[in-house]
Amino acid sequence: MKVKTNQKDLILFTASFPYGNGETFLESELSILSVNFGKIIIICSDVTSANKRGIPSNVSVIRKKIEFNKQDKFRSIINVLSIDFIKELFNEWQSFGFFRKRRNLNYLMKSWYKSKLLSSYIVDVLKENNILVKNTCLYSYWWLDEAIGVAQFKKSHPEVIAFSRCHGYDVYTERSAGNYLPLKRFLIKHLDHVFAISDNAMEYISERFIENDLSKVSVSKLGVKVGQLKLNNVNSDTLVVVSCSAIYSNKRVDLILESILKTNCQLKWVHFGGMIKGFSDEYFESIMNKVRANNNQNIEIVLKGNVSNRNVLEYYANNSIDLFLNLSESEGIPVSIMEALSYSIPVFATNVGGVPEIVNESNGELLEVNISALQLAAKLEDYFTLSLEDKNKLRKAAFESYSNYYCATKNYLSFVEDVYKLKKSNE
Repeated sequence: MKVKTNQKDLILFTASFPYGNGETFLESELSILSVNFGKIIIICSDVTSANKRGIPSNVSVIRKKIEFNKQDKFRSIINVLSIDFIKELFNEWQSFGFFRKRRNLNYLMKSWYKSKLLSSYIVDVLKENNILVKNTCLYSYWWLDEAIGVAQFKKSHPEVIAFSRCHGYDVYTERSAGNYLPLKRFLIKHLDHVFAISDNAMEYISERFIENDLSKVSVSKLGVKVGQLKLNNVNSDTLVVVSCSAIYSNKRVDLILESILKTNCQLKWVHFGGMIKGFSDEYFESIMNKVRANNNQNIEIVLKGNVSNRNVLEYYANNSIDLFLNLSESEGIPVSIMEALSYSIPVFATNVGGVPEIVNESNGELLEVNISALQLAAKLEDYFTLSLEDKNKLRKAAFESYSNYYCATKNYLSFVEDVYKLKKSNE
């Protein structure tokens, strides 16, 4: 589990981890990072969540949210004199409606100013923790404002190693409100490397933001801890379907519910995940109202709400589950699918983003994005009627997909090796 090299210290920027219920997939990665780096400091922007998950002994946490108030907005205007800011405007001016969408310009100014503040804050963190710049790796888990701050720091401190992962909503501009995500070319230019979690994300970046040189972007897949090969001995008289996501519109939990309610076989649906901050209360409540109104005798619905990742995996280990559903409109490669596969659960998922890289006809089925509730209900009923032998073939292939491509130990050790190669190229 350890890469043989001189260890560096690591500063990792997260949205909430280890607080709250998000970024559960970082737990597996951190266990590998902790034995391959000296001192690790996590800087998370969540300053309100109460529950804190366990972390390794050499990891400490700073909760810091970079605020942006009216005075900052005035100060940010001064930053338009920056050559990098002007380059961003020049690159984007041909984008349809960019200047007509005032929020895009506001978004750019806000991101630029916050990144300047974060870059200055990194200086303070290094000084307070007696960490040398030349012995430091800066790692932004998301390819957003924190990554821009890391790139700003790298620009003025070239001896530091600076890199970011990128997933889905931080890559695909069409998933943002104004069809715009700021400063992607700036990030590619000034970061040492960008690690995309899927082939699809890397292809998107190369088409949108890179003209020639792809050397600073590569694919580094996520992974999950060891699950188990679980084959069934008998065909159950109830189809057990599981889904796992926050409940908001992109995840289309409403479509899952509508499909479930249209099935005629005996079915149990278990959903892990609840409402999250910043998303529609109305969407969540409409789903809850439909669940309460369910009086179908053949349908059992269990909404587990926001629970720990450990509880989700314990449920997978201790219960017989036939299918995992993911109907998102857009995705990177969901860790929730990796976890299902690791417990031999076949997956039905929409053909979006990086999902085709993990779901196929051997371990489940790729669904059309515009699939109707009635069509999905029919597919669920067809799956229910499969023979025990056919279901176990899918279950075995599901587990093999995980063990061959999404094993945490293999993938994260490879990631660490790639990071230390960046160190060598910087020396």
